[in-house]
Order: sequence, then C-alpha cells, then structure tokens
Amino acid sequence: PTFSDLLRITACSPGAEITGAVMIDSKTMLINSQHPDAGNTFPYNNSLTYAISGWDGTPALSIFENKQKSNVFNVYPNPVNRELSLNKIADVAIYNMNGQRIKVLRDVEKVDVSDLASGAYIIMNSEGDKMKFIVE
Repeated sequence: PTFSDLLRITACSPGAEITGAVMIDSKTMLINSQHPDAGNTFPYNNSLTYAISGWDGTPALSIFENKQKSNVFNVYPNPVNRELSLNKIADVAIYNMNGQRIKVLRDVEKVDVSDLASGAYIIMNSEGDKMKFIVE
C-alpha cells in the first residue's frame, strides 16, 4: 500500500491514541480512544470505546483488495454457497479474515467452499492478485 491508499476512519483529541480496533461482525468495528491529555476539557478527557458501522467487510483487508480491472484475477459468484469459479486456471490460497491460510489448491478453475463457515475470505493467486469473497 502507498500513502494514497490510506483512508482516515476516525480521529481523536490531542494527546489521545486510537487503539484496539476490532471487527465484531462484517459491518461493525469497535475502536478505543484512550490516554487522553489531562489538559483536555469534558467530554474530551475520558477514554471511550465506540462503534463505526456500515463497513462492507473488514477495512484491514485493503491490503488484500484489488482495484477492479477487466484483466485482473476474478471469482464468481460472490457471495457463494458451494463452488467458487475463477476467471482463469490458477494456483490459489484461501485466507480467513485473520490472515490465516485455510486452503491451497493447484491448477484449479473451480473451488469447493462448502466446507467453509459462513463469512468473508480472501483468495489469492500465485501472481499475488487478491479478491475478497463471501461464503453464505
């Protein structure tokens, strides 16, 4: 990622820091703002946890997401129930939302995802192209 890929999602009062961001579901992130400066006046002198909702997946996945191009690696249908199709034969790896590799497959054009729990995943080909997909 480059600086232009960054997206500001929150800010805090001077002297405070944003910590502990965690997704509680596919659309809601909890964020902590803590260690406020003692010189800040109420209500800016307290630590707090707040929710940002409306995400379409995990913001942290921006490192995995591709800008859509017609010639780039693609998967369908998305969301998927049983079988994910690739737009070209490839070696692929599937990762969960924590970045853990779940599956590695060689020379495939279709991937059986019926054994995966419902949720969001990342599929990456051997060329490093990545795409998020949802298992229903």
